[in-house]
Amino acid sequence: IIHKAGTINVKERVAIDTGTYFGVLWGGDGSYPTVSSSNCGSCEVHESTCVCPAIAVTSAVFDGSQGMPTMNELVSQLHIGAPDPNSFDGTYSLCTAPMCLNNADYNVFSTTAVSNDASIADAFDDQTIFEVNGLFLSNTASIVDIGDGYTFRNPPMYNSPIDQTQRDALYETDAILQHYVDHPNTAPFISTKLIQHLVTSNPSPRYVKVVADAFRTGTYTSGGYTFGKGNYGDMEACVAAILLDREARSSTLDDDAISGRAREPLLKVMHMMRSMELSTESGAKREVDMIYLTSRGLGQESFNAPSVFSFFLSEYQPVGPALNKGVVAPETQLFDAPKLISFMNGLFSLPAFGLTDCQWWQGFGSDRARYWITDYPDGGYFDCGSAETEQPGVPLRLRWKPPSWGGETNVNNAPPSQIIDEVDLLLTGGRLHPSNK
Repeated sequence: IIHKAGTINVKERVAIDTGTYFGVLWGGDGSYPTVSSSNCGSCEVHESTCVCPAIAVTSAVFDGSQGMPTMNELVSQLHIGAPDPNSFDGTYSLCTAPMCLNNADYNVFSTTAVSNDASIADAFDDQTIFEVNGLFLSNTASIVDIGDGYTFRNPPMYNSPIDQTQRDALYETDAILQHYVDHPNTAPFISTKLIQHLVTSNPSPRYVKVVADAFRTGTYTSGGYTFGKGNYGDMEACVAAILLDREARSSTLDDDAISGRAREPLLKVMHMMRSMELSTESGAKREVDMIYLTSRGLGQESFNAPSVFSFFLSEYQPVGPALNKGVVAPETQLFDAPKLISFMNGLFSLPAFGLTDCQWWQGFGSDRARYWITDYPDGGYFDCGSAETEQPGVPLRLRWKPPSWGGETNVNNAPPSQIIDEVDLLLTGGRLHPSNK
C-alpha cells in the first residue's frame, strides 16, 4: 500500500486527494501525526492531513536468542503468510535439532540446515518459515517508518494499486473468509445459535463453552462414547455436545421459567401435520402448497425474511416478564396478536376441513385446490360447504387414529383420559399441564 504518489500512474483511489483511507496499527503508544494538534513533525501539511515520507522496513520477528518461541507467540506475532517451503526445490530445510524435534506444536524451515542445538540461532532469520497447523507463516515483520518516531505495521494488501488481477481478489476473499472461520468468537457464536434453535434460548456460559470446545476440537465424549473426527467445526461433535449436555436433558429445568424455548410457528404447523398424519386417503403423495401455508399469518413467508438474520432476532426480548428478567425469547417476535389469531384459525381448520382455505379463508390450504384435484380418485373439485363431509373430499386430511381405539373407530371404548394422554405425547412431548387435560 506504500507508494510514491504522483510518480507513477496509480489508480485514482490511491492518489493524494482521493480521500481513500485504511486502518493501521500504530506502534509505541499508538500516537500518530495530526494537523489538529500541530504535530505533523517533519511531514508536510496538506489541508487537514499530514503527508509523510514512508520507508518500509522488513526484519525477523524471532532471532533464536530466547530459544524456541511458543505456538501462541507465533500466532500472535506473525502476520505474514508464506508459501509451502517444499515448493522452493531444496532451498529450505526442516530443522532437525533436538530443540526442534522435541517441539510438537510447529515445524521450522530455514535456508540454513540446522541439526544441533548449538547452531539453533542459524534457523531464525527473515527467511524462516514456520508451519503451524497446516498454515505457513513467515518470520518477518514489515514496519512502515514515517519519521519522528512514528511507525505502524504495514497493512496487508492483496490487490496491487497498479496491476489488479482476479487472482489477487480471490486470494483476498479467501483470506478474509478464513479469518472469520478461525476467529475466536466464531465457535461460541455458532454454538449459541445452535443451542437456541435446538434446546434453550438462554444457555448458561458453561453450556456455551462446552459446545464451543467441541466445535473447536472436533470431538465430544459422553458416557464412554466419542463423537466427531477431530476436525475444527465438526457438526457431529457439536450437535452431540448440545443434545447430551445436562442442560438439555435435565427434567429439573422443566420447572425453570427461563429454560427452554418458544417454537417458531412454521415448525409447530409441520409438527401438527406430521404427528396427526396429514395424508391422502389413497396414500398417494401430494405436494403441500407452502405459499398459502406460510403467507396466512405465520410471518414466515418464503423469500420474505425482513433481514439476512432470518424472521426473528436472536436477542429479541418481548415486553413483560422476559424483558424484566433480562432473558431473550427470539421466536416470540412472530407472536403478535394478528399472527396468533391467524395461526389458531388455521389449526382449528385442519381437523375439520383438512388442508384447505375454508373456515372464512383462514385455513392453511390453497383456494385453487378446490377447483381441480388431480390426484383424488374421483378428480373434480370440492367447495368449502361440502369439505366437512368429505364429499367429494379434500385430498390432504389429518388421518391419525389413537392407538387405544384399536381400529378406525373406538372399538375398545378407550376412556377420554387415555386418548388425551396419547395426543399429549405426540403434540407436547407429555408436558401438557394436568389442568389443561
